[in-house]
Amino acid sequence: MNIHMLQLHILSMSCLLLFSALDAIINIQIPKLAIVPVTNDTKRGIKRLNSEY
Repeated sequence: MNIHMLQLHILSMSCLLLFSALDAIINIQIPKLAIVPVTNDTKRGIKRLNSEY
């Protein structure tokens, strides 16, 4: 029973580490991926607004 609890604890800790690592990777990658399309769209939107007025 004690060994089983230890295994569960190690498993849960490794899962937490994995999720925190994934979270860090996502936080690093998503802004880079998200900023580019948004900036391109806003540039197009500004050009459209400037051409309309």
